[in-house]
Amino acid sequence: MVILAEGLTMHFFTIIGVPVSTSQAVVGAVLGVGIVKGARTIKRKTLYGIFSGWFLTPPVACFIAMCIDFALHLKYVPH
Repeated sequence: MVILAEGLTMHFFTIIGVPVSTSQAVVGAVLGVGIVKGARTIKRKTLYGIFSGWFLTPPVACFIAMCIDFALHLKYVPH
């Protein structure tokens, strides 16, 4: 059931041209199936962890990429 939901999600977003991570699609599919089976099956702590990961990953990745770019473009200038 989860793989079907993930596949449909990926297909839909590919058609409209929105890039989506497959790992995010799987987590969303698991969450959706959990909601369908009953909201009591979902742990709030896990849900908060997932959402914080979704929102924090892009800025953290951007910061790491900027640090790597800065380090790679350092030039030695003798005085």
